[in-house]
Amino acid sequence: MARKRPKNLIPIYQLKITLSEIDPPILRILQIKGNANFGKLHNYLQVSMGWKNCHLHEFKIKGKSFRDKQQMYEDEFGPDMYDERKYRLNQFLKEGDSFEYEYDFGDCWEHDILVEKIIAPKEETYYPICIYGERACPPEDCGGTMGYKELLQVLNDPTHEDHEHYTEWAGEDFDPEKFELERANLMLDNIKSNVKKPRGNWI
Repeated sequence: MARKRPKNLIPIYQLKITLSEIDPPILRILQIKGNANFGKLHNYLQVSMGWKNCHLHEFKIKGKSFRDKQQMYEDEFGPDMYDERKYRLNQFLKEGDSFEYEYDFGDCWEHDILVEKIIAPKEETYYPICIYGERACPPEDCGGTMGYKELLQVLNDPTHEDHEHYTEWAGEDFDPEKFELERANLMLDNIKSNVKKPRGNWI
């Protein structure tokens, strides 16, 4: 006789996150509990991508928008605008669905997110967890996709007149091809342990 699965096991959503209009792609694959709200998802995306959580953001799902209510005026919430902390992934998303996450309304970093699959949780695995990633995310405030492409061109050209300035601005250790999976999961562990993260000024 087959063993019944415990009713209290929360399905895990495996999400593939790709930063739009960047080639080669910058991507992450996260596994998170399906009952996580979109506010928590925002925090998970920030640390796994490598952003610093200092700009406004928005989720766009099936014609609906989800934002942080603390960053908005009451009259901004209409019939298609929702408080991200009051709604969970499993209320709106199923396997194969895709949705958008925009971070920094100035630089307009748009992320395409696909629910790759919904799986049972593994024993002794603590979620959320990042299981894969490719390439570093762009530095904050570098001017969106076009600004980032210009930044990479200058960094790759030691003869460019702005090379030294851009290298100092981006940081000499900045490597666009590098993704540190262990560091991303350490940051996610900090969230799970309720370690308060520094937050910048919201603009």
